[in-house]
Amino acid sequence: SNMKYIEHTENAAIIGPDKEFTLEDCIHSANNLLAAVNDSYEKMNTAAGESSDESAKEAASKVISQYGARIEELNKEDFSTWSEEDLSALTTELSYIITAIREVRDLLTL
Repeated sequence: SNMKYIEHTENAAIIGPDKEFTLEDCIHSANNLLAAVNDSYEKMNTAAGESSDESAKEAASKVISQYGARIEELNKEDFSTWSEEDLSALTTELSYIITAIREVRDLLTL
């Protein structure tokens, strides 16, 4: 049988950010993530105060004792003096904190 070969090429499309992130971008990202942590932490505390579920309240208490002082400490920081590497580590840390808070908030809303 006759076979036909078709050849076609395409330029690769860029997936993801198409610019280099600056130190200012990292600072802005860290501030936004810290604001989200603060908002979620406040909501968790409010829900824990209103909840009658003792195990959920205990989970909230653990998050408060584990991360409360660190959140307060970070709220006093000026991230404009931090390096990109430190801001990257902070972003990872804040992601872990907000995940822990979110897990407790989920328990409190069951």
